[in-house]
Amino acid sequence: MPQRPLRLLALRLLALRVTLCVAASAGVPQSASAQATAQATAQATAAAAGPAAQAALPAVPTRDQRLLALSTFWSEAKRSFAYFDKLGPTFDWDSIYVATIPRILAAEDYATYVREMQRFAATLRDGHTVIRIPQGLVAARYWDGPWLALRDVDGRVIISNTDTVLADSVPIGSEVLAIDGVHVETRLQRDVMPFIAASAPHVWRSDAVRFAGVTGIGLLSGRADSPVAVEIERPDGRRATLRLRRDQRGRASRWLRVTLPAPLVEARPLAGGVLYLAINSFNDAALDQALDSLRPQMDRARAIVLDLRRNPGGVSGNGYRALQNHFATRDFTTSAWRSRTEIQSRRAWGKFDAEAGRHSENREHWEGARWYSQPGERLRITDKVLPETVPIAVLIGRNTGSAAEDFLIAGDGDPRFTLVGEPSNGSTGQPLFIDLPGGIQAWICTKRDTYPDGREFVGIGVQPHVRVVETVASVRAGSDPVLQEAERVLQRRLGAR
Repeated sequence: MPQRPLRLLALRLLALRVTLCVAASAGVPQSASAQATAQATAQATAAAAGPAAQAALPAVPTRDQRLLALSTFWSEAKRSFAYFDKLGPTFDWDSIYVATIPRILAAEDYATYVREMQRFAATLRDGHTVIRIPQGLVAARYWDGPWLALRDVDGRVIISNTDTVLADSVPIGSEVLAIDGVHVETRLQRDVMPFIAASAPHVWRSDAVRFAGVTGIGLLSGRADSPVAVEIERPDGRRATLRLRRDQRGRASRWLRVTLPAPLVEARPLAGGVLYLAINSFNDAALDQALDSLRPQMDRARAIVLDLRRNPGGVSGNGYRALQNHFATRDFTTSAWRSRTEIQSRRAWGKFDAEAGRHSENREHWEGARWYSQPGERLRITDKVLPETVPIAVLIGRNTGSAAEDFLIAGDGDPRFTLVGEPSNGSTGQPLFIDLPGGIQAWICTKRDTYPDGREFVGIGVQPHVRVVETVASVRAGSDPVLQEAERVLQRRLGAR
């Protein structure tokens, strides 16, 4: 099966140190404001010793090279992109290309060049059609955000974590109202959403709210170490404007709620003989061995919670083997797919047919509407699979993507599985990788996947059987309503036997 690289890669740099300044303002009693400011400033002084050194930015490509990069991406997408028909009858790729030319030619610094390429790619609205930020730009720490983690919760921008320096000034669960005096919705729509490459609307907003180091895009993103004013409403209803610094990757600190890099697999016992098992990636062939080593725990479990919420994908075959050897109860069919195809002489003949108004197979080649189709592959389970009596609640969410969604499609309809959570990311497929001037790598999605019966999930997401979403209250409490509901689902299934 084709390899599906991770849509989002976790890049962590060595922490450096810079100065942080916090000031509370309107809506907070003066004594509380002064106390919080003094305490936060004292903590910041202890944790920060001066501006962080930064690597030099890569050289900006020449005007001709920038135009070549734009033109190559435009032409390759025009030939290979799998989802033009989903963009609507008014979408005009050629016009967008023409409108982007002057912006690319005017992008005389490296970061602006990258941003304009990201904007261009984002018009295709596909999570597997992106501009990967060059490592040189990451190393230079050009973009950064403050030590705040944001989440889109019920249409509100909620602070889900902060560091120990800001803990007293920015309570977890506070709502962000404005950035640098601009209302948060205006900021999202005007300054962030145009750069988000995602397939499903619920992911566009989610990705726009949070800061992603590998893209430099997010609501609080900006030039590293630059100041930013964040207006918040605290859980108690008081409002404050915090003057922070974008130094998350440049100042040594730690999150108030500890966050650890996701291991390949996690396992721990839950109440009632239930095993919690998280598979956080399908990108590592070591998954087979990891699951085999955990098999004694799986065999002892009465039921399993299988958490895929932090799994952005990887290699589909790794997920299929997990189904074959452990989780599926019956043989299954992988996703069906198709890809555009063309024969050049037929394109030439098809142009004549198009000009004459004749419909023909040749005209489909000319118009890029000819497809090669492949049904899903039928895969057999092994005698190693868990007994059918072991139910599994699969936790899914907006970050469950690519090969993790292929796993869900293959397991669709299996009576063992109950999907709990939010719709998945809604993006999979095989990207065409193109190296462009300036160290940019472009992805263009060439493969259109569906359920074996043709049902669409790209741009929509795999839907849960039991929909559960986090709430502002659950963020403030640090609880996990999706996991809690999954445990209830499994206990009901066990009790019904």
